Amino acid sequence: MSRRQRVRESLAQVEQGVQTLQSQRNDLLAQLQATDANLTRMNDERASLVESMVVTEADMPDEVLRMIFAEARTLSTPPNPTILLASHVSRRWNRVAVNDRSLWTNVHITTRERDAVRNVLIYLRRSGDLPIKVTLDLHKRSTVNQFTQFVLGLLIQNVQRWLCFSVKTQNQEPMMMVLSRLQNIAAPRLERFDLEVGENLARSPITFPLFTGGTPLLSSVRMSGIYFTSPLVPSSAVTHLDIGIIPSGRGGIVPELRHITSASPSLASLTISHSQVNLAPFSIPALKSLVVSGFQYYMTDRVCSSIHAPSLESLTLHDSVYVTISDIVKTVRDEATGQPRYPQLRSLDLSAVPVRCLTEAFMESTSTITSLSLHSADANAFLSMIKAQSENIGNPQNAVANDWIPLWRHLHTLTLTRGQFDEMLLRDMLYARLVIHRPIRKLHIRPADYQDTRFRVYRFPPGYSIL
Repeated sequence: MSRRQRVRESLAQVEQGVQTLQSQRNDLLAQLQATDANLTRMNDERASLVESMVVTEADMPDEVLRMIFAEARTLSTPPNPTILLASHVSRRWNRVAVNDRSLWTNVHITTRERDAVRNVLIYLRRSGDLPIKVTLDLHKRSTVNQFTQFVLGLLIQNVQRWLCFSVKTQNQEPMMMVLSRLQNIAAPRLERFDLEVGENLARSPITFPLFTGGTPLLSSVRMSGIYFTSPLVPSSAVTHLDIGIIPSGRGGIVPELRHITSASPSLASLTISHSQVNLAPFSIPALKSLVVSGFQYYMTDRVCSSIHAPSLESLTLHDSVYVTISDIVKTVRDEATGQPRYPQLRSLDLSAVPVRCLTEAFMESTSTITSLSLHSADANAFLSMIKAQSENIGNPQNAVANDWIPLWRHLHTLTLTRGQFDEMLLRDMLYARLVIHRPIRKLHIRPADYQDTRFRVYRFPPGYSIL
């Protein structure tokens, strides 16, 4: 066979191979086109199914929309604008919002609103006859004008529905106008009453009582920057009184704390902060909770010693300047008798108190407590001292330590915050069996650099403790 013939045969074989591959390529391209078409169809079907799963506002039941409105109202500050704006979105939103009267019970009036009078009328009308919570914020108004008078008149027409009433002003003139209008009226549903005068503190005392028509349900009163020389309200039902900044009057006259609280013989909770008050001794027999905040160390002791509260169960000392454990001992122990000032004390809450020594006097003065809260950078040192005492208790040769056993026999909850905690120290105390007579059931820990605001709670089984 000649060379030319061999080349022709090879060329024929190659041509046949090319045709075969070309045919296969065409088949694959056809399959690819079919696959692309199927993929496009499936993607379209998937998108259609996903779209059908999306709940639109039109598909949402009225009850769900109402719940969204209610949640949005509680999150907005002030609570008025959200529900009012929502009622203007569409006819359906307006119908859902208007038909639920409870959405319109927070009547918050500020001087920043364009049409405050119209908004007040809307809220009063749409809330029907439900009890309302009223906040009159006049911080931007230094004088009384027709706007203030008219809005207050509208609110007083609905005084029978007041559940809470709060007044905030920057100085005394608007506050005096409001209070003068509240003298000879009755508020049968009123439960909470707040008065706040801002930076321009009031210097003239209020010489007349409020709500002389009666407030039988009033239980909570808060006032700051203002004080009364006569009973605030002619009611003995007030159980919670929060006294904020009380300035001295003209001529340096300082109001007496006993006069401020005298109108509330059933007072169970008293909070006093940063106030200039005369601390003549007086008694509050029913007082269960006392919060003292923002005083110098010597004033903290004087405030507590001036109040005879034999039934006190909870004492909170916050932001007191230069207070030490020795000052706490003076606060909770009667110097005349050496006995605990509050024999029924169950809870002690201390803030910014340096605890560098765990004294026996401190433990004796607080021997009845079941809960101790310490908010201080020294919390880690406090834990170290507790662990050392716990270890010493188990040593029968340490008679001094054994004397400490009965001092905190009722303590079962310990809360420590703002400290830089040693994790090894915590682990040792959490898992070591300590020879003592009563276990701590809960230990709440929140370090200063802990990102989560929730407490980490350690629960101890019987026999595990840190005291």
